[in-house]
Amino acid sequence: MSILGVFQSYYQTGLLKDTPPSNIAWIGSIQYCLVFFPAFVAGRLFDLGYWPPVFLGCSALLVTATFLIGQCHEYWQFLLCQGFAVGVRAFIGLVAVAYLCIINR
Repeated sequence: MSILGVFQSYYQTGLLKDTPPSNIAWIGSIQYCLVFFPAFVAGRLFDLGYWPPVFLGCSALLVTATFLIGQCHEYWQFLLCQGFAVGVRAFIGLVAVAYLCIINR
C-alpha cells in the first residue's frame, strides 16, 4: 500500500496534470478503504465455502482493471479502475490467501 504515493506523483506530473492533488488522492484513499470494507459480504461467502467463484471472479476483475488502467485518460476512469476495482480485488485476495492457509493446516 505504500505505492499509492508513487501513483499520485505520476498522475500529478503526467496523466492528470489539470486535476487537483486532493482529487487524485481520492483514488488511493478509496482503493485503500475498499481493501477492508467488503469483509462484511466476502468473509461470509468464504465461510460458507463459496471461495472459488469469488476468488476467480475477483482475479478476473484485477486483470481487467489492470489492463484498463492503461487505457484511462480522465480522472473518473482512474477512480473506477484503480480506486474501486483494484481496491475490492485486493481485499478478496487477502481473504482468499488467509482462508486457504487455514484450510491447509
